[in-house]
Amino acid sequence: DSLKSLEHYQRTFARRRPQNINSKFTYKKPGIIACDCFFPTLDNGWLNKRTVLVICDCWSRYCKIYTMTNRDAELVNDRMKDFIRHFMKYNHVPRRIICDKGGEFARLDTVMERFRKPGEKGPMVLNSQSGTPVNYVENLNNQIQRMMAACGKLTAKPEEITHLVAKAINHQKRERKGNLSPIELLRLNKREIAKLNRIFTHKTISGVPNLPELNIGDRCRLLMMTRKEQVSSLHSYHKG
Repeated sequence: DSLKSLEHYQRTFARRRPQNINSKFTYKKPGIIACDCFFPTLDNGWLNKRTVLVICDCWSRYCKIYTMTNRDAELVNDRMKDFIRHFMKYNHVPRRIICDKGGEFARLDTVMERFRKPGEKGPMVLNSQSGTPVNYVENLNNQIQRMMAACGKLTAKPEEITHLVAKAINHQKRERKGNLSPIELLRLNKREIAKLNRIFTHKTISGVPNLPELNIGDRCRLLMMTRKEQVSSLHSYHKG
């Protein structure tokens, strides 16, 4: 894994078949809210008995991070109301909440019922059965914990830096969203959001920016054997 950080090995690393993705979620406008909890531990140098609640908008990645002494459902509801209040300042309304089946999220439907449109059916809070819909906020959790670990020597109280981490993420430029930050994305109007989605829906950011872009119709080399088959073959000098 350490060799992959070098540009030379990135360029010579063999191309592999992509993962078989059976489900994919595409967000085209703000309003789908994801939330999850993680627990800073003594092993990582944090004070004990802390629950960190992460709430984010899936389209823009706008987030807020709350440090709580417990994960009581009523306390989570109060934090969700606070997030929605800040989120609606950008003239957007929450449409659904995605979360796991944890007991701390059991009463979120009481918060979301006031946003149900007339005649709209179906649950306002979607609980994940397989974990796939909440992968987005799980990835955000990993980023938050890495940023917290970098500041771990400054304080042992996570509540003293979580708001600074959220501020940094909300002002972080996103390549796949026109190099705009989450706050800048939420300030776009409907026409600007639609234009952004058209441009960056199928835009992929290569890990090595100097490699030429591969488009439909381009000529490329097709490898007929895996790397292991090439080495074990009698004619291993044949690349394909």
